[in-house]
Amino acid sequence: MNLKQTIKVLEEHNRWRRDNNVPAKTKMAEPKVLGMALDRAIEELNKGVVSDAERTLNDFFAYLDGLGDKFDSNSLDGHKRDWLKLFNDY
Repeated sequence: MNLKQTIKVLEEHNRWRRDNNVPAKTKMAEPKVLGMALDRAIEELNKGVVSDAERTLNDFFAYLDGLGDKFDSNSLDGHKRDWLKLFNDY
């Protein structure tokens, strides 16, 4: 399921969920299709979260690199490895 289809399924399901008409004027999404749309939406949201965290981490590393001689570069490299491991474990 592509992202455009995912959005359409979720929007249509939400319209059904909020429909106060009896009987409903909108149609409920098929559970399997709704599940696939939710899976894809979660996947895309996770990409955004990881992408934002990765940018923040890279900015932090650039800041550390900019400190130059104030710290031992070997020590900084070790800290970077620790942060990357922590990030990748997340």
